[in-house]
Amino acid sequence: MNFETTASSTSHIRKMAMNMGEMVKVSFHRDQMRAIKCAVTNDRPFADRISLSFAVRLLSIKADLREDHFVLDEIDYLEGFSVFAQN
Repeated sequence: MNFETTASSTSHIRKMAMNMGEMVKVSFHRDQMRAIKCAVTNDRPFADRISLSFAVRLLSIKADLREDHFVLDEIDYLEGFSVFAQN
């Protein structure tokens, strides 16, 4: 399964998150959820362990700041996948 993040879908997700008065239910199959998380984390080993809300937040950071790689690199370091010390 392929999950592509577009500017319009990221914008839509952000608008939904900001409008907390309008709650909606969303259902995904396990394979769909895994595909989303893997796409957002660039297939990092910890993709299955992050929440959907964290994945959406990473999308927001990527869309707004283009700094999602800093967050992913820090998680890599904390998980022991990176040998470089973070300062």
